[in-house]
Amino acid sequence: MKFLATLSTLVFALSLSTYAAPAENVNHLELEARVPALAPAYEYTAAYRYFHGIKNDILPQHTYIFTMRIPVKTTETNARALALSQQLGFSHIYFISVHVTQSERVRTTGPRATRGQRIITLAADAQVFDMVKAAATTGVQFRQRPFRVPTTANSPGVVFVKTTTRTKAQIKTEAQRYVAQNPQYSYEATGNNCGTFVDNLIEFA
Repeated sequence: MKFLATLSTLVFALSLSTYAAPAENVNHLELEARVPALAPAYEYTAAYRYFHGIKNDILPQHTYIFTMRIPVKTTETNARALALSQQLGFSHIYFISVHVTQSERVRTTGPRATRGQRIITLAADAQVFDMVKAAATTGVQFRQRPFRVPTTANSPGVVFVKTTTRTKAQIKTEAQRYVAQNPQYSYEATGNNCGTFVDNLIEFA
């Protein structure tokens, strides 16, 4: 009887060693490999979404040139301005420089299962350049400002022109140089107006 009790104890101990391996013997690298990694999540700024909708292959760390044309206004009361816009095919045109950026952060809040997830943000620094006739004079005025995303789904007149390595600072310098050398506004289609200003920037870029 004593022999049988000893044998039973031995069999029970062997079964424990088979099915209850010590924690220190677990292969943690193998265990982690079984847990699927969280795929990165992407976020997009409104400006990025807008220009990506026009040119769907824009890439981070690249700069793209677009133009935006305002249709001829039949309500224009200035006869010379109306005649010019009819010759040009638009009442005004803007030069738009769009630099695409990508940034990354790690999620630290929210559900525990998503913490540690990479969040990749794609953004677009869009700058608008144009030239207008100065009020009450024959001079011109250069303007630069951030692009405001239209509230409507489509903004007619925005088209892709080219890719460039020029920075917005370089484009601004060239715009200022052009205005300094062409200080008088012209109502002639081949003269100094918003169209020739944009044409010069496109050639520079």
